Amino acid sequence: MIVGVVAMNATDIVFDFVNDTYGLTRYDNSSSDPQYIDNGVKCVNGDVTITLFKTEGKNGMRLWTDGLRFYQKSDAGMDISVPAGKTMSKIVVEYLSGASFALAEGYTGTYTNGTWTGNAESVKLNYNASANKAVKTVTITLAEAPAEGQDLTEPEISMEANNMVSIYQAEEAAVYYTIDGTDPLTDKHVPAAGAKLYSEPFAITEACTVKAAAYEDGSFSAIVSQKVYLNVVGSVAAFISNANPASTLLNAPVTVLYKNGRYLWVKDAATYILIYNGSDIEIPVLANGQQIATVTGTYKLQNNVIPEIVPTEIGAVTDGTAVAPVATTIAELNKAEISTVINHYFKLENVDIVAATAANNYTISQGTESMVGYNQFANAQFYDVLEIPEGSGFTVEGFISSYSGKIQFVFSKVSGGVVKETVATPEFSPASGELEEGALITITCATEGATIYYTTDGSNPAEGGDEYTAPIAFTGSQMTVTAIAVKADMLDSDPATANYTLKVAGQSTATFNFGEQGNVESLASSTIEAGNGQKDTDPNNLNGVVFTNQPLQLMIMTANGSSAPRWWKTATIAEELRVYKNNEITVSLNKAGYKITKVEFTQGTAAANNYKTLKLAAATNLTEAGEWSDDTKVWTAPATGLVNKVVFTVDPDNNARLCGVNVTYVADANGEAAGINAIEADNSNAPVEYYNLQGVRLSSDNLPAGIYIRRQGTEVKKVYVAH
Repeated sequence: MIVGVVAMNATDIVFDFVNDTYGLTRYDNSSSDPQYIDNGVKCVNGDVTITLFKTEGKNGMRLWTDGLRFYQKSDAGMDISVPAGKTMSKIVVEYLSGASFALAEGYTGTYTNGTWTGNAESVKLNYNASANKAVKTVTITLAEAPAEGQDLTEPEISMEANNMVSIYQAEEAAVYYTIDGTDPLTDKHVPAAGAKLYSEPFAITEACTVKAAAYEDGSFSAIVSQKVYLNVVGSVAAFISNANPASTLLNAPVTVLYKNGRYLWVKDAATYILIYNGSDIEIPVLANGQQIATVTGTYKLQNNVIPEIVPTEIGAVTDGTAVAPVATTIAELNKAEISTVINHYFKLENVDIVAATAANNYTISQGTESMVGYNQFANAQFYDVLEIPEGSGFTVEGFISSYSGKIQFVFSKVSGGVVKETVATPEFSPASGELEEGALITITCATEGATIYYTTDGSNPAEGGDEYTAPIAFTGSQMTVTAIAVKADMLDSDPATANYTLKVAGQSTATFNFGEQGNVESLASSTIEAGNGQKDTDPNNLNGVVFTNQPLQLMIMTANGSSAPRWWKTATIAEELRVYKNNEITVSLNKAGYKITKVEFTQGTAAANNYKTLKLAAATNLTEAGEWSDDTKVWTAPATGLVNKVVFTVDPDNNARLCGVNVTYVADANGEAAGINAIEADNSNAPVEYYNLQGVRLSSDNLPAGIYIRRQGTEVKKVYVAH
C-alpha cells in the first residue's frame, strides 16, 4: 500500500532557481570560466534553508540559466532544514527532466520520483543520477499544528482483485473519498460537495489517485492519498504472464540483487526479472538485499527472451537480507534452456577469461567448457565502470542474458585469479615523419623476450605479419609500418603504427591536431566537460573559426542550415572535431610562394569509419580534380598543376568526426616555371635529381611532359618538361 499524508493548514515555500539566485552567481552557456558552488553554501527563503554540499575534489553544482545544475558522480546534494518548532511535511523537486535525488541514510520519511513526504525538521537529499540535470524549483510544505477536531484515524486505501478499491477506517467513522484529484474535505474540515460517501468497494476504469478522509460529528482525520492502477499483479511471475504493454503495478516486494546505472536485477521468492531504466526516472541508490515494496511499469521481452520491466515508479525501499549468487558451472549453464536461467544470479569459480574480438565481449571457460561473457558496464557515461581482467582462476558473479539466440553471462563482479600482464607496445625509431630513401626504421619492445611482428602496408600484423629481425629500409614515397609484440603467457601488445613519407627538398607537412585542440589558443581544454558533448553555443561554436599553422590555414564553415561544427568529448571519446551535415572544411595557403600537394584526414575515436562521410567538394587552380580516396580520405594534387586552396564537404545525410588533418606543401617562390624544351643540368658538381609532385624520385631519362621538382645540391625549383 502506498499512502501519502497531506497535512492541513500547510504553507508552501518555493525556491525558484530559474528566476532567483538566492545569493549565488548565475552563469549562461556562453560563460568562459563558470565556477562551481563551494561546499556548505546556503540558500535561504523564509523559514527554510537549503545547504548545498559536495565532496572535496568533486565538481558539485553550478547555477545556470535553466536552474541549479548538479553533475554526475559529483557526490553532491541538498540539506533542507527549518527552525526548531517547525516541521516539513512535503518536499517536491522539479527538474528540467527526470528526477535524480535519493534520501540520505538516517533521515526519516519517503522520497519517490522527486517528492519527499514525512514529518521532519531536516531532510538530506543526495544527487545520484548518471547524467547532469538542472533543478528548476524546490517546494517545501511547512506543517502547522493539527487543526482542532483532527482526532480520527486516517483511512487505509487498498487495491483489490478485478480493479476494485476498498477503504478501511478503524473507528468505523464515515469515510468520504474522491477519484479526480480533489480533496474530500474542505478547508473547513467538512465533506466537500464532490466527495462520495464510502459504503463498499468500488470499481475503477482507469489509473487514478484516490483521496479519502474520515468525518464524524465535527471530528475528522488527515487526508490520505494513493495511486491505484487497472493492472495489478502480486508476483513477478504474474507480471511476466500478464505481459501487458500498459502500465502495471507489481504490488509485491522484490529483493535487489544488483544495480548499476540503468540496470537493476531483482527477484521475488521464485522469479528473477530485470528492471531496465531507459527513461532516467529516479531509482535510488540500491544495494543487494534491499526490498522494494512496489514497482510500476510496462512489460517488455527484450531480444524475444529477456523479461524486463520498464519502470515508471519505484516504491518504498527498506533494508533486508543480502542475497548470494547461486554457484554453478559453465557446463550446467550450457545444458540449460535459456528461459529457465534468464536473469538468474550466478557465481562461477576457477574461470579463465580471454578478451574476444567484439567490443566488450570475452570468452570465459572452465576446462573444455566455455561461453560468452559480456561487460555491460564498460561505458562510464551511463554506468560505474567494471574492469574485466584477462587471465586464469577467477571467480565471477553475474546474470544470464541472451544475444542472437545464444546464452550470455553479464559480469557484475570479478575477483581473485591470476591476471595476465600485457606485452609493452612496440616503439619506432625514428617516429612517424619524413625520411630519405633507404633510411632505416628500428622497432623495439620494452618487454624482454617478446617477438615483434610487423607489416608495411597498414594491415594487421597479427594476421600474417613478418617477424622483425633487422631494421626496415624505407622505400617508395610513403610507408605505413604497423607492429605488435607477443610473448607466451602474456597478452599481446596493443598495435603501434608509424607513418613515413619521402623527404623531398622544399616539401613540408603541417599538422592540425584537433585531439589536442592544436593551433587554436583561444579554445582551452577547460571549455570541454567530460561526459557531455558540447552544444552549439560559444565558445564551442566553431563556425568560421580559422586554425593556423604557417603558412597554412584551415577553416570550418556551417552550410545549408546545418549544425555548427564544435569540439566534442565524452568520458569514453577523446577530444575531436565534430563536423555536421553539409559543413565545409577549407584548406588554404595564407602566404604566397607555396602550393598544396596533399591533404590527409585522420579519424576520430568513437567508432570505425566515423570520418568516412567527407567528400572532395572543390579546389581552386585545378585543371584536373587530382586524386581523392574515399577509403583513406587522402587527396593528392593533380599532375598538371598544384593548388593553393582545397574545399571538402560533409555528406548531407551524415556527420563526421576528425582527430586531425595533415597538409603537405612545397615552396613555389617563383610560381610555376615556364615550359622548357630540354632538361639542362647546371655546371656544379652536384648531381641533378627529379621528383614528381608526390615526392617520388624519378629517372631523368625520357621524362614525360609535365611539372617536376628539380634538385641540384641545395637548389630546388619547379620545372616544366615539354616534348
